[in-house]
Amino acid sequence: GRTGASKPVPMSGGLGSAGAGAAFGAGAGAKAAGGGGGTEAGGGVRTLPRGGSAGANKVGGVGKKKTASADEVERSVEALVNEFLNAQNVEDAICGVKELNLQATYQYVLVEKLFTKGSIAGTSEREACHKLLSALLVGGMMSHEQAATAFANMFAQARDKLASDDAAARASAGEVVRGFALALLGKDRLPLARLAGAFEGGAAPGVFVDVLSGLHGELGRAALVQALKACAEPSIVAYMVAAAPADTAVTAERQRANHDAVLAELQARGLDYLMLSHKVGRELDRLLGEGASVTAIYKWMRDHGEDPEAQTPAQLVDALARATLRHAWSLTLGVEGVDAAAPLPKELVKTEQGVVKALTPLLRRYLDNQPPLQVAALYALQVFAHERGFPKGYLARWFAILYDCDVIDEEAFFAWKEDVNETFPGKGKALFQVNKWLMWLETADDEEEEGDDDGNGDDGDDDDEDSS
Repeated sequence: GRTGASKPVPMSGGLGSAGAGAAFGAGAGAKAAGGGGGTEAGGGVRTLPRGGSAGANKVGGVGKKKTASADEVERSVEALVNEFLNAQNVEDAICGVKELNLQATYQYVLVEKLFTKGSIAGTSEREACHKLLSALLVGGMMSHEQAATAFANMFAQARDKLASDDAAARASAGEVVRGFALALLGKDRLPLARLAGAFEGGAAPGVFVDVLSGLHGELGRAALVQALKACAEPSIVAYMVAAAPADTAVTAERQRANHDAVLAELQARGLDYLMLSHKVGRELDRLLGEGASVTAIYKWMRDHGEDPEAQTPAQLVDALARATLRHAWSLTLGVEGVDAAAPLPKELVKTEQGVVKALTPLLRRYLDNQPPLQVAALYALQVFAHERGFPKGYLARWFAILYDCDVIDEEAFFAWKEDVNETFPGKGKALFQVNKWLMWLETADDEEEEGDDDGNGDDGDDDDEDSS
């Protein structure tokens, strides 16, 4: 039961009771929506959520107001919803809600009854419920908290049907949830963040994409991107893929496979801009693997990747940096037989250097005179190394390569060192690997910086050997 300051009242046929709609497993005693003014089938006792008390509501005719009990208020709400479903007149229903002067607690009851009765009603009645809910929110007559709480409870009751092996039952439940979600979300209504939590862990990925598609049509690209960023979990993958068990490690390869699957579904709906960083990374993988020229790669990034509505410059740099690292890895440590726990053979070190030198014009295009973006590139390197268990000497070697190729300035290295940021995992181990190299950078004069080439990477390797 939901606890609150108000006293318990008899439960109307809520989701999960015998009065719930067919989409949520209705019992034989379910009553048709809009029929009469009686109560629905269902038993049990519900304690209303916090937000008001029965004594705060007035019912009765003009000049004859009295303090209403919880039962009286709920019967009034029941009668209002039944009459609305019969007449489907939104304006009259809004007038009725105003007359009832519902406090927040009973706004919850109103939303719950619209959900419950709308779920078993015909298409016309359900769409009327959608319009009324939207109008109440736009008109400021419905608490955002109560509407969001009622939706979360409805979704919880629908979970089994949404995951059912029965395609018809799954589709029916999905249609109900989708319709009510879109009625509550949008301009002058609830923000996506208020309802998104119900979908986390891949609870209903198809429905979530439908909701995003509907919001795309109403809000547009830029607003939808911002709405998703404002969610407690801003990664769309969190709503599209089932969460792994707590004791199960998710490999980088598994994560990329999940991202690929979600991107494919979004592309089919014209929503791939919501994962533009991953899309850029995958295209860069293809171009680099095919040996495309720097000019061709830059042209693609300019035409398709530089989209300030869909991603920040830091996200674009992250995608470019990680694609560069993946490409170099595929030619060196990713080669069968190469031991990541041993020092990298010199010929493969030269291969790493060659990859960066070949891409230096492209990397500089996005990083020159951009200290914050250079730090973003170093964080991409840190996370990449973390995902692969910090191979021996890897970070120190790459710090030296990026420095020698004038891709990253020394100020950015020190800014990365001093920055406290828990968003990117592996900072402690990363600092341990590059500590000696950073000390060298801090004390070296200009002549040493110009004359010390391959030795920089060796310093890092020695440090790793000493520390291991």
